Amino acid sequence: MNNLILIVDDISENIQVLGKILSDAGYDIAVADSGPAALKMVESVNPDLLLLDVMMPGMDGITVCRKIKENEQTAHIPVLFISAKTATEDKLEGFEAGGADYIAKPFESAEVLARVKTHLKLKAAMEQVEEYNKNLEQLLEARTKSLITAERSAAFSLFSQGIVHNLKNPITIISNGVQLLEMKYELLPLDDNPGPEVVTEWKKFIDFSVKYYQKFHNANQQMLKMVNNLMAKVRSDSEVDARIVNLNELLQQEIQFFQADFQFKHKTKKIIELCDDLLYVKVVPGEVNQIFQNLLRNALDAMYSQENATVIIRSYLQDQRACFSIRDNGPGISKEVQGKIFDPFFTTKPKAGSVDEGPTGTGLGLYMVKSLVENYEGRLKLISTPGEGTEFIVSFPHVKSPYSRN
Repeated sequence: MNNLILIVDDISENIQVLGKILSDAGYDIAVADSGPAALKMVESVNPDLLLLDVMMPGMDGITVCRKIKENEQTAHIPVLFISAKTATEDKLEGFEAGGADYIAKPFESAEVLARVKTHLKLKAAMEQVEEYNKNLEQLLEARTKSLITAERSAAFSLFSQGIVHNLKNPITIISNGVQLLEMKYELLPLDDNPGPEVVTEWKKFIDFSVKYYQKFHNANQQMLKMVNNLMAKVRSDSEVDARIVNLNELLQQEIQFFQADFQFKHKTKKIIELCDDLLYVKVVPGEVNQIFQNLLRNALDAMYSQENATVIIRSYLQDQRACFSIRDNGPGISKEVQGKIFDPFFTTKPKAGSVDEGPTGTGLGLYMVKSLVENYEGRLKLISTPGEGTEFIVSFPHVKSPYSRN
């Protein structure tokens, strides 16, 4: 398909001359003899390039060019002025209006064709770059979503592994207890006419069995609680619709879930200060869970292998906003890094798959946190001092209780 050139001039002889030059070179031609006619033609035929006269009655070429460039739908079309006004200030006025080139009258055919060809090539190159950028953005968005999904799955997998690990304790109690009872039962004397000693042994066995029954019951309740917590988390993480929930309940659920994490349970001092207020917020619970998980995981990772590691988790109501914060006494974050920390793919941790010791990262955790917080008109604040620690503060608009009569 040939390129379409729109020639705009109020003198028909000029249109005929330019039309023949361009037609002979294989271009398709459209014409307009005034500024308003040119603007209508641009919208109707969407030309690849304009050859535009400057001096026309009514609306001059400079005004036509400005209007074309002000319209997002036509701003990409290159405009080449053709004019007998060749003073430097005239040319500058044309370029300032958005013109791509300025051809002086009288013109040479070869010059017109050379400039038209050059600007059509530039336009085609720009369109290719824009298409490439568009495809790259789509690819980046898809890859980012994929990595975020993988990070969420990895976090849930880690927590699930912790739950499974902690289930071993009550299961071991029950398993070992059953074996012990079986051994003791096999050692009991069996007699149709038992004497006092046999009766005493059976009473001891019964007392022992009752004692272990209580241990079995406690272990069973412990397992049931873990499984219920896991199921509650699966349900909340799978929700897709926002609803009004008590923020403190979500935080308590996540803290309970983190109890299965070895580092959180055994290596880190925990200070939990959840307020007594009912912090109602309208959110997708699973997304708030993801926010909390990422921030707490970052705090724990920052204190990896650190002595006297401490994390403080607080919730409170302030200025009609439901807030929670996670603070650690890790190494802190420099001002330079603070300016980049929410950028996608930026991380101070070793990349996943690295041979370096310590926690790894994809650089998407805090980017995802910021995006999720802002989805709910939320605010995310970072306070950090190198050598002293870091605090992340998240707040959401506080809403009325779903049980309120007003």
